[in-house]
Amino acid sequence: MNYYKKTIDRLVWDYKLYKNFSFTIAKYNFIRFFIHRKTNEVGKKYEFLQHESVKEYLSDKYENNLNECIIKCNGMENNQVNISRESTIWIFWWQGIDDNTPKRVVECIESVNKNKRDHSVCVITKDNIKEIIELTSIYYSKLKNGLITLTHFSDLLRVELLSKYGGIWSDASFFWTKPLPESAYTLPFYTLRHNMYYDYHVCKGLWTDGFICSGPNNQFMFALKDLFRKYWNEEDILICYLLIDCFISLLYENSKNVMNMVDNVPINNKEFLFFDQHGNEILDNSKYQYIVDNNSLFRIHFKRPLIEYQSDDITYYGQLIKDNL
Repeated sequence: MNYYKKTIDRLVWDYKLYKNFSFTIAKYNFIRFFIHRKTNEVGKKYEFLQHESVKEYLSDKYENNLNECIIKCNGMENNQVNISRESTIWIFWWQGIDDNTPKRVVECIESVNKNKRDHSVCVITKDNIKEIIELTSIYYSKLKNGLITLTHFSDLLRVELLSKYGGIWSDASFFWTKPLPESAYTLPFYTLRHNMYYDYHVCKGLWTDGFICSGPNNQFMFALKDLFRKYWNEEDILICYLLIDCFISLLYENSKNVMNMVDNVPINNKEFLFFDQHGNEILDNSKYQYIVDNNSLFRIHFKRPLIEYQSDDITYYGQLIKDNL
């Protein structure tokens, strides 16, 4: 019954995509519901085509805005400010931190505080957001009416914050085991660059939107902010889940300076999904040590049912918590 309901919901949603955008976008979105990219090479192909069709639509409809952003990005080469050691680490948790906050989120925030060095940490909530950043009323209106989800509200929020203040955006699902590497402070832009999924994913492993750092007044971040504002001024539904990645990809492909900025980030944290995928397995000390020695950032989703012990044996996740908190 649940499968049929999901299928019907998917058909309704794809009809909206068809009416608001194009048949091609709706078609690929529907196909992706049935073909899972992790186990099916055809699925990878259709995920690639889905996001290429989205990028093509965005390029055509917002051509003038995109061109303006590209011109600004191409003119920023000599005006880039590196990431500051005293900048703010931004974390978003709309509901606020209280006794009902998921344990995983609390652990991730605690890990950031432990490794922040000279950075300040700001957890943005529904209660303090208007004191921190001024957003267009359209964003709040569409969030209230369910046209923008909290997930995608956080996408536009991060580029608003980084364009104004600079700093580090760290999703509430990222667990830090070490401070930001020294090399990041020599760059105007830094991200988790794991180099996975390069053959089909829209980001090609070059960036991770859940962990983005920039210096203040970075035209790359301004361009993303402008594209989001234009999009949500015009649209009432989300064209695809990875809209922020599509915007980044368009700038990367069309601006030499953005391409250089992204490409200058060294490959890092290639095993950032390790505890999401293997956290409940019984600890192998040598493997664990290799993972924590070669990575400093891990995604641990708050809905993941992780446990610290299997009977009397500690798990990978259990050892991570024991060593870091």
